[in-house]
Amino acid sequence: MKNVSRKYLLLICFISILCQSQEIIKRQGFAVSVNAKFLEASMTKEEFKTATFGVHSFYPEMVGRVGLKGFTVKYTGQKEIVIKGNKLTDVALRGLSKLKRGDQITIYDAISKPDGNYLVEIRYPMIITIL
Repeated sequence: MKNVSRKYLLLICFISILCQSQEIIKRQGFAVSVNAKFLEASMTKEEFKTATFGVHSFYPEMVGRVGLKGFTVKYTGQKEIVIKGNKLTDVALRGLSKLKRGDQITIYDAISKPDGNYLVEIRYPMIITIL
């Protein structure tokens, strides 16, 4: 009987260790970054066209470890455009050409590529004003 109890106890310990190693670590407080700026920025249409889209992390251990899977861009007076990946599509580039100085671009609904067992939530939209 003692042998069965020990095996049962070992099995429970093993399962709990596996569960802990698979535990998802939730992180909040991330933002989309464009050319290493986040939350608000001003740039020319050319700068935005060739911009590097990424994720800005407020947690030091996550800097440079989280990628961008997709996002939504909204230009002033135009419909929103859903982007898959981290580069502007042809549709987004055509919409950008219609903007003028002072117009704003909003980037939101960003989805990150998680790193390992980190679940990353991008919480803040980014506003860009065209120069």
